[in-house]
Amino acid sequence: MIPNHDTGLSPMVIHAIGAVSLLAIAAGGYFLVVDPVLSGRVTKTTLRESVRVKGEQLAELQTTRDALEAQIERGQQRIDDTGITLVGLSGRNTRMGELTHLAGECGLRLDSLQPGEPTQGEMFTITPIKMRGVGSYNDAAKFLHMIVERLSDVSARSFKLDAQGAGADRSATFEFDLAWYADPADRAGD
Repeated sequence: MIPNHDTGLSPMVIHAIGAVSLLAIAAGGYFLVVDPVLSGRVTKTTLRESVRVKGEQLAELQTTRDALEAQIERGQQRIDDTGITLVGLSGRNTRMGELTHLAGECGLRLDSLQPGEPTQGEMFTITPIKMRGVGSYNDAAKFLHMIVERLSDVSARSFKLDAQGAGADRSATFEFDLAWYADPADRAGD
């Protein structure tokens, strides 16, 4: 090799420095240009996939929402078709008075009439009502029938009749477990 008299470096060293410089430029180009572009493509692909999945989830949620809204609409239509107007909990004393009056009208003697703790729902509030008393079997059956006819927002959950004596008008003790369906928008004490 012939030494370079201007710099004092041999051509081999100059070529090595050139090669290292080219490698440094190539590495710099890779890390500054190529790698970010490749990473950007991966990120872009990942984001596109995420958007696609989120879009599918959104479509499923919209379908579920539409189905639930249709179900609510059908339920509301069924309620509207019954013609029943629910009374709010603020009318509880009135409803208890109507039950007492109806029991007396049917020939029953009430020993107790006790409303329970209301349970709030979206479509109605349910208040359990316990009734105990004495009357004939026929009068108790008539009372249950009259509830359906006159108090459409009250239903019998269960009842117990213990007949005493003989004949159709024999005395019976009764226990009725009723449910009163009230308007959820009107809450007593609010």
